[in-house]
Amino acid sequence: MHEVSAAITIKPNASRVLKSWDFVPERSGMVALRGMSLIDGTSMKTLVPTYYKDCELMWVLQMYAVHRVDLHSQLRQLATQVEGPGRSCEVRVRAKVVDPDAQTQKVTTEDGEVLQTDLVVAANGVHSTAVKHVLDDDKIVQAGDTGWACMRRLVPRDEILADPEMAHMIVDFAARYFTVADGAAGLICIRVESALCSVSTWIDYDLLYSPFCLAIHAGHFP
Repeated sequence: MHEVSAAITIKPNASRVLKSWDFVPERSGMVALRGMSLIDGTSMKTLVPTYYKDCELMWVLQMYAVHRVDLHSQLRQLATQVEGPGRSCEVRVRAKVVDPDAQTQKVTTEDGEVLQTDLVVAANGVHSTAVKHVLDDDKIVQAGDTGWACMRRLVPRDEILADPEMAHMIVDFAARYFTVADGAAGLICIRVESALCSVSTWIDYDLLYSPFCLAIHAGHFP
C-alpha cells in the first residue's frame, strides 16, 4: 500500500463519523488543518488568510489532512478486529465482482463465487459499472473526459523547509491553496510522522504546457 500522493482532507462532518468508530487521528499521523490560506497564484497575494478558520469552534470537531494509505490502514484494522461491538469484517482482495444483482443483494465474483448480504455498496468511484445494474439499463452513460487533469506528487517536508522562498508556506503544518485563471494548486502537509507534503495541480488539458503548469512541474510556483 504505497500510493503516490493520495492525499485526503477530512472535513468536520467526516471527523464525527470517524470518532463514532473509535478512530484515533494521531494513530494515522493525520494533520490538523488550522493555518489554511487562499493565495493568488499570479501575484502571490493572500486572498483569504484564514481559510476554514476555527473549525473546532464552529463545528466542534477538527478538519484534517491525511495520506489515503494511513486512513485506510486504521479503518481496516477497526473493521477486522475481533474486539468491540458487532461482528468483525472479512476483507477479500483480488476478488473482482463481475455481476452485481441489485434486486437480490448478490454479487458474483470472477471465479464464480456468489455472495449475498443485506446491503451491497459499490464504492469504486465515478468509473463504477454498478450503476447500470442498479438502474437496469445498459445504456447508462459512464463518466467521461471532463477536460481537466489532476497531477499529484509527494515532497519531503524537510526539502520545502530548506528552501528560503517556500519554507514559510508550511510552518506549523499550514496548508496553502493557489488560484490562477488556468487552474489551481494545493500544498498540504498530510503525515506528521514522516512529514510528507502533497502538491496537487488541477488544470485544463489544453493548458497542460502553460507557464503555470510547467512551473509546477519544475518544482516552482509561479
